[in-house]
Amino acid sequence: MIEKRIEICSLLDFYGKLLTPKQFDFMHRYYELDKSLAEIGEEFCVSRQAVKDSISTAEKVLHSYEEKLGLACKYKKIQSDISKITSELEKTHDPKTAIKFLKELSNNL
Repeated sequence: MIEKRIEICSLLDFYGKLLTPKQFDFMHRYYELDKSLAEIGEEFCVSRQAVKDSISTAEKVLHSYEEKLGLACKYKKIQSDISKITSELEKTHDPKTAIKFLKELSNNL
């Protein structure tokens, strides 16, 4: 459940503004503020089931955007590459070795 929450929060960061305002509000309250479906329903004067349905639809939309655009996946890859670069550069104090490593890495992008 924690992994799903992290995944959805990440997708909200990338694609949240593409949801309807109500979907975004529900998702934000549920995943980021950890409110229950009933609490959200009370805030918006709708049933718990309406909140659940809206969240379910929004999750599908977010996954669809990620499937088509892949921004979150690309971001994770870039973060991983930055960590590798940082680690390699910390290991070497030789500028020639560092430049060679960076050229090899850029050829793989």
